Amino acid sequence: MNWYVAKVIFRIISNEGNHQAQFDEQLRLISAETRCQAFEKAAQIGKDNEDRFLNDHKQTVKWQFVNVAKLTSLPR
Repeated sequence: MNWYVAKVIFRIISNEGNHQAQFDEQLRLISAETRCQAFEKAAQIGKDNEDRFLNDHKQTVKWQFVNVAKLTSLPR
């Protein structure tokens, strides 16, 4: 098994989205046999962590998965 660090990007959309774009970058540790499998796992983590909720002002906030921006293999 190999280890990878994936940078997963989310776009944060508040209310109607009439504001300057906001993004969140998250680093995730991935265990996989191949680089391709690691990328697929990271993308699935991004999709699984999309969310929608109401903020304190009763506006909808949406976390939308954008992509896996970077995938780095860790040395053994």
